[in-house]
Amino acid sequence: MSSDKNLISHQSNVVKGLGSFTHTCTTKNMYVCEVRCHIHPGSQVTITFSQSGSTTASVTSKPVVAGQQVINLRTIFNCAVGDVITKTLTSSASIDNQLNTVLSFTKINAGTI
Repeated sequence: MSSDKNLISHQSNVVKGLGSFTHTCTTKNMYVCEVRCHIHPGSQVTITFSQSGSTTASVTSKPVVAGQQVINLRTIFNCAVGDVITKTLTSSASIDNQLNTVLSFTKINAGTI
């Protein structure tokens, strides 16, 4: 995940477990959204980014094999002031519903990346 001295806005979030995280855009700008999700064998995690309710990027983990325990998603939105970016983690696997099974790191940056 990248950083830049020209960033106008930056927000980070670390979450243990499934759920969602929202960011309200304070400037009209391009927003780079990145998430790195650590999962375990048996996981079926889906990561979705949406901009003001419209899904525009999504990825679902495949069955995890030894050594593959991270999935990443990166997307860019062209946002207006007041747009809401939402990252959602869901899963159909019961193992993922336990707290501390899934760990995600999210970064949302506005500005030149």
